Amino acid sequence: MADYGAAWREYRKRRNLAIAGLIWFVLTPVVISRVPGFVSLSAGWAYAVVMASSAIAILPFLWLLLFRCPRCGAVFTHKGPWANNVVARKCGNCGLGKYSNG
Repeated sequence: MADYGAAWREYRKRRNLAIAGLIWFVLTPVVISRVPGFVSLSAGWAYAVVMASSAIAILPFLWLLLFRCPRCGAVFTHKGPWANNVVARKCGNCGLGKYSNG
C-alpha cells in the first residue's frame, strides 16, 4: 500500500488557499469601503483594486483544480472533456478516494 500523505497535505494546502482567496474576494469591498478617502479616488483605482482582488481569489482556485491524483497522475477533479468537480470525493480517472492511502 502506497503512502500518499504528502500529496494529500498539498491538496489541503491548496484547498485552504482557495478558501482564503474566496474570503478575500468577499471581504475586499467591505474593507475598501471603510478606508477613508477611497470613495473619492478615480474609477481607475477602484478598477485596479477589483482586478487585483479577483486575481488573488481566482489563482489559488485554479491551482486547486489542477491538483494531480497521487496514484495515476491525472487531474483529480477531471471527469470529462468539459467537466471538473472541485468537491469530488474520488479521482475521476482511477477512482482513488480523497485522502485515501491507496
